[in-house]
Amino acid sequence: MNNGLGIGWVLILGLGLILLIIVFSYKKCPSSQVMVVSGAFLGKDRKGVKRRVRCTHAGSIYVIPFFQKYEFLDLHPIRFKMKLRLLSKGKIPVDVFSNFTVGISTEAGVMENAAKTLLGVSHDKIREMAKDIIKEQLNLEVSRLTKVTIEELKSDKKMERFLDRLCDEIEREFKKIGLRLININSTKIRESSNSSEDF
Repeated sequence: MNNGLGIGWVLILGLGLILLIIVFSYKKCPSSQVMVVSGAFLGKDRKGVKRRVRCTHAGSIYVIPFFQKYEFLDLHPIRFKMKLRLLSKGKIPVDVFSNFTVGISTEAGVMENAAKTLLGVSHDKIREMAKDIIKEQLNLEVSRLTKVTIEELKSDKKMERFLDRLCDEIEREFKKIGLRLININSTKIRESSNSSEDF
């Protein structure tokens, strides 16, 4: 009789422990963050390659205790200003003052890139990484403007076309590290004074 009761209590305790593990393993990701799960038993991606991380945004996921851990990527926008120096017709330097807004991407596949390169990285560091990419892509696009006058650059259509091309190239490079370009707008265009003014 006692043996039966003992086994019963063991079963009850075992089931209770399993239930607690399930409850505490269920993690919900806030809409302002991306949850990054790392460790064992992450399965394979669509290409059949073993996952290094698994990401979710604004959803829920089970994290296996002792075998997996989870961290978060912050989705709050990162804003900054830059002075872009271009060369117009006659190789006249032109300063374009612009506002940029970037952030961590929630696109499938790109989130994983962010997990590998940006997890634990401060917003200040991410801002500098974004600026470096923008400067690099700007240098590649400047050659297309050598036949455009300052007056033409100041026209909405010319500048819009230039910014559209620049955005496409920036976005392509951003995806490689898990970023997205949320917004870009130019606030002022003028002939360069060769000064170090930068907002």
